[in-house]
Amino acid sequence: MYFDITCLDQLLDEMRSKFKNHDTLNTVMQYVQNGTPEGKRSVHGSNIGKYWTERGNISFHSRLLLRRRLTIVPLKLRADLFEAPT
Repeated sequence: MYFDITCLDQLLDEMRSKFKNHDTLNTVMQYVQNGTPEGKRSVHGSNIGKYWTERGNISFHSRLLLRRRLTIVPLKLRADLFEAPT
């Protein structure tokens, strides 16, 4: 499989831009960088809980959240980022 590197860079930039304005991802990024709370009940935000079980597998690299080696893209942002060209 081949990729045009300029398209890949544009996609990554677009992802970073959208992630910057996503409250849940910003909170998860803060937890990854500064440490997660002791207990799940201490986690702020209703959507953060789904990331709790994966907290040991989530890292922050190049302003993106990764689960192991895969970029985390919330369901609501997937349609915006990966819509089929018309």
